[in-house]
Amino acid sequence: MARTLANEHSDLRVTRLSLERLGDPAADAQRLVRELLEPLVPAGDDQGPAAREDEIVLTSGGRFVPRERELPSGEHSEPGGDEPFALEIGAPGLSYEPVWTRSRSLTPGQAR
Repeated sequence: MARTLANEHSDLRVTRLSLERLGDPAADAQRLVRELLEPLVPAGDDQGPAAREDEIVLTSGGRFVPRERELPSGEHSEPGGDEPFALEIGAPGLSYEPVWTRSRSLTPGQAR
């Protein structure tokens, strides 16, 4: 819902925030207030913790925001040919790890 609101009403500043509770309500509230009241940095200036961040995860391990990064050439390979691949979840749960794995070819009517 928050992404839809942000996309349809670009004049509003929508911040999606996920908070892991640490057991101290006052400290949790302080972490939320610090994020929500951080002033918006002007366009073109990417310095500071709130430089146009609209998606933030606060955990006991720190503050996390989504970032795109380029993978080294050895970490990514394009599936080629007629070899089938399946997307499997390596570690189910909140921190799941999707992994492309080679699978055997299926014939019509054959279940996996």
